[in-house]
Amino acid sequence: MTHRIKVLIIDDEAMLRSTMRLFFEGCGYQVIEAANGLEGVELFRKERPQLLFTDLRMPVMDGFGVIATLKQESPETPVIVVSGAGNLGDAVKAVRLGAWDYMTKPIQELEELEIVARSALERARLIADNTAYRGELEKLVDLRTRELRDSEALHRTLFETASDGILILNEGGDVIAANPRAEELFSTPLSGLMGKPIAAFSPREQPDGAGSGELVARHLRTALAGEPCRFEWRHERSGGESFDAEISLNRLELQGAWYLQAIIHDVTERKRHEEQLFHQAYHDSLTGLPNRHLLSARLEQLLQGAGLSHPLLLLLLDIDRFKNINDIMGHGTGDEVLRQVAKRCELACAPGDFLARFVGDEFVIVRQGGAGVTESSDMARDILGAFAPPFSLGTVEMFISASAGMVIATGAEDESPETLIKNAEAAMFLAKKRGPGMMQHYSYEISREAASRLSLENRLRRAVERNELRLHYQPQIEMATGAITGVEALLRWAPPGEDLVFPDRFIPLLEATGLIVPVGEWVIHESCRQARSWLDEGLPPLRVSVNITAWHLYSEKLLETVVTALAESGLEPCMLCLEVTESMFMHDAVAAMKTLQRLHQLGVLLSIDDFGTGYSSLSYLTRMLIHELKIDRSFIREIPRDPGSAAIVTTVLSMAESLRLTVVAEGVETLEQYRFLAGLRCHTVQGFYFSKALPPEELAVFVTGWVPQPV
Repeated sequence: MTHRIKVLIIDDEAMLRSTMRLFFEGCGYQVIEAANGLEGVELFRKERPQLLFTDLRMPVMDGFGVIATLKQESPETPVIVVSGAGNLGDAVKAVRLGAWDYMTKPIQELEELEIVARSALERARLIADNTAYRGELEKLVDLRTRELRDSEALHRTLFETASDGILILNEGGDVIAANPRAEELFSTPLSGLMGKPIAAFSPREQPDGAGSGELVARHLRTALAGEPCRFEWRHERSGGESFDAEISLNRLELQGAWYLQAIIHDVTERKRHEEQLFHQAYHDSLTGLPNRHLLSARLEQLLQGAGLSHPLLLLLLDIDRFKNINDIMGHGTGDEVLRQVAKRCELACAPGDFLARFVGDEFVIVRQGGAGVTESSDMARDILGAFAPPFSLGTVEMFISASAGMVIATGAEDESPETLIKNAEAAMFLAKKRGPGMMQHYSYEISREAASRLSLENRLRRAVERNELRLHYQPQIEMATGAITGVEALLRWAPPGEDLVFPDRFIPLLEATGLIVPVGEWVIHESCRQARSWLDEGLPPLRVSVNITAWHLYSEKLLETVVTALAESGLEPCMLCLEVTESMFMHDAVAAMKTLQRLHQLGVLLSIDDFGTGYSSLSYLTRMLIHELKIDRSFIREIPRDPGSAAIVTTVLSMAESLRLTVVAEGVETLEQYRFLAGLRCHTVQGFYFSKALPPEELAVFVTGWVPQPV
């Protein structure tokens, strides 16, 4: 009967263990499994499997402990890590501890498991063969050196066919014999090796900073004392090229004298793989810049030496409206923008500056030994100035700006990489409020504002999850009849046990966090449902007006959301009015008008909100399929006292009449305003003069008891 290969799977996820078991058993393997590292090590000692797969993050004993234990007890057994994606630092650590390979969860193709398993088993077989060969070679060397006295015969017999380099050293560490493989490794003929100490073929320092001469002398003394040594070493070939090796150093006795045998195994490829993993762990794959992990380590190092005489300047840069670039032009274009921004920042940095891509579209520049606020301002101007020329993106040229937050570190005890970056981000957010392309220095007041904003943002996220958002409805009165013919849906936040929070406080946060999209979809669905519910309760038909943002207008889901909301509620399309602002069309008027045309064909009414405050243009009004204009409350507030506001309102009403558009005046608060608008034959009004926005049940009572107001 053919002996089946035994595989041990250690993972605290039962589902993953089961999946891997079924797959490997289907491939003809025998599978055993454990739920944590300690259980896995005990099972390994009992069953002695030929191959082991382990997770890293587990209870009792983690995967690092498993790897370290097997490195000591059974280094010839392949250990393959299967762990969560995204932490290449764990991969580097695992490989350095002794893992043979690294796979990330989730495993997309199970066939990869067998490929990795076969590769590891084949590598283990080759290592076993090589180890056996080296063992026999060492025995042969020991045997022959006892039998032979002639050094030429020793060289010919022992060294000619070895796959590893072999050097024979005298007690002083000088080479007295070398095989052909050693000549090949050092790119040096035998004559160039003979009589020279092994330290002569090493750089002055090893990768860890230790001096090569002192360190190799220590290893030689240990081996001459009778204790075999195995260690990793960096050698230099003739010409200056280096290679990494694993050296086995053993004492030999020849003709009554002590010598040393050094077997040199080239591990350059393994080291290259480790360095590649390290680079991936600490550098951004898109731009090649250091990433946030290396940035944090660099800041930690600099802060340890930072003092009042050597402050650090940290600039955090964020690309303005980068999300719009991704959403409209695609992530490929967004990636190209990030690459070009990285290159421009590199060119704008001063010698010695440390530039990193922190996260997303944020970059950080650190300058050591800055002079303070003046130099930081100059630094920011240099970096932001690099954005002045247009960016060439294929056949398109685009002007892109960035906002910057600056912080100065002086070496105070409470300063850390995290606090510096957090403070720089707080300053950057304030700079963005002032407009694109701005820079802001950090101050304590900014920190307090950022903390308040973060607290509000966290509460708002929970509010969305806990359904704390509410819709209130403000009545709209048709002036010709005095009847309530519609309502405007207005969003409110009702934290438990607190007063209502009005939109001016939280709508900007919804937009900044992207929550505006799901919330906007909910508003459309809830408004349609409520309007239908009032009809079913016997109220007169009430058209419901809903404000939408640019996020919704340019979203491919807007039409789908409206269609679904109307279908689920049973509301007629003409009972829903979507309000947009003029400024939304400045971004991509063609795309916006296509969306409005499809909504118009569906039968939904369309309104221009806050008319007169944006980019009012007759050319847009004649091309857009809209039904209504809403005069902004800022003009209504000043009529009829302010002649300018009165003239604007009169002009808008006259223009709307010629374009056959209805007009809604919002913000009507006095009888005087009401009568003025009636005299101009305004179609519809809303405002506190009639009612504030009301919860659904109060709105129903208000409509039922409504008595038309005399003009």
